[in-house]
Amino acid sequence: MPPLTNDFSALKNAWLKTKEHQLLRLLEEEYGFDRPVCRSLVHLMHEFAEEYYGWQRGDQQIIYQAVDLRESSGRTMDDLATIPVKLTVSHPDDADVLREEGLSGLRRYKLLRLANESYDQGGLLTQADIALLLTTSLRTIQRDVKEMRRSGIFVPTRGWVQEMGHMPTLYTRCIRCYLEGDGPSEVAIRIGNCRT
Repeated sequence: MPPLTNDFSALKNAWLKTKEHQLLRLLEEEYGFDRPVCRSLVHLMHEFAEEYYGWQRGDQQIIYQAVDLRESSGRTMDDLATIPVKLTVSHPDDADVLREEGLSGLRRYKLLRLANESYDQGGLLTQADIALLLTTSLRTIQRDVKEMRRSGIFVPTRGWVQEMGHMPTLYTRCIRCYLEGDGPSEVAIRIGNCRT
């Protein structure tokens, strides 16, 4: 039962850094509104933003709040600046990956895609964010990330980038491999964005 408790805590932390939660707190603390009024106002604002600004993302994308890449470690989720990033939830390649590598292969493929998309836009997802987005347990994501890193695949999550320092973007790594003489399939294998 303790691992499940950790998952619930991590998922709650993922919610704490959303703009919706920050707005809810602001309305409650700064303006003194009751919690039901705050929820109603946040819901109304969310509907308005979706109706008028939803066009800024692709058909299979969501806008998610990621921790700003420039944020230093050691701060609570409530104190971290976040930025909106566009994440691709579904892609035509997903069906091929599922057929060739099964459900766990698809999960790792999507995990890498989400982490790289966020990083390339100046944000970092936590492993809890990824667990939430992929509707799986934090323990599963931790295991996947560990296996991928052991295989030499860069997975830019908040904890890892804070420990290891920034790494080149996906595009920079592709260009570097190409300039070193690798063809498209070799580049895909070297950067870990391939089903092999």
